[in-house]
Amino acid sequence: MEIDDAGRLDGLLRRGAVSVAEADSLRLAPVPERDLADTLLLRLCMQPTDEAAENLFLPDFGLYADLVKREPEALGRLAEPVARVLGAAADGYAGDNADERSVAVLRALGGPGSNPRRWALALEARVFAHRIRDGVTRPIVGALGLAAVDIDAGAPRTAEVLAVEQVRRLSERWIADRAGRAWTDAEIVRVARMVTWPEAEVNDVCGG
Repeated sequence: MEIDDAGRLDGLLRRGAVSVAEADSLRLAPVPERDLADTLLLRLCMQPTDEAAENLFLPDFGLYADLVKREPEALGRLAEPVARVLGAAADGYAGDNADERSVAVLRALGGPGSNPRRWALALEARVFAHRIRDGVTRPIVGALGLAAVDIDAGAPRTAEVLAVEQVRRLSERWIADRAGRAWTDAEIVRVARMVTWPEAEVNDVCGG
């Protein structure tokens, strides 16, 4: 799964849900350091959710770790738990601890859960929910990403699962009910605020 805000807007345009002018009004200026971190986290989820055969987080995280060392302010636009976990993972990152640290990041930001797939699905939901609640993306655009997160049969009724279910209904309502979009936007934001980051310890990530 990718952020792909532009692609989701284009999809709304192709469906006739928005006009060209409305699509333009829904585009927000990108926040590069936030988009970079969110993209990394979504790529971390792709192997456990069977979207990729390999860990797509590893090739890019070494470069991200170098960026954080050069410019620590790259962590400044992230939620504090995310900045703490990624900063800890970047500190002392090396080829011989890459796999260990990628699993630690997934567990720290996707947990609690019973297995890596559950961590990954929770992490995907948290990334999209927080893009909505932080105003990084328009509610409907973030909602379409959140709605695409899988829900496993028999999954616990976590805040993330409930948010995905509710946002699926709300995104369809947004498309169908043009007059009620302001209300639906507010409901999407309310649902996104149900989803929070876990309070992971730095030692859980860097093995200290």
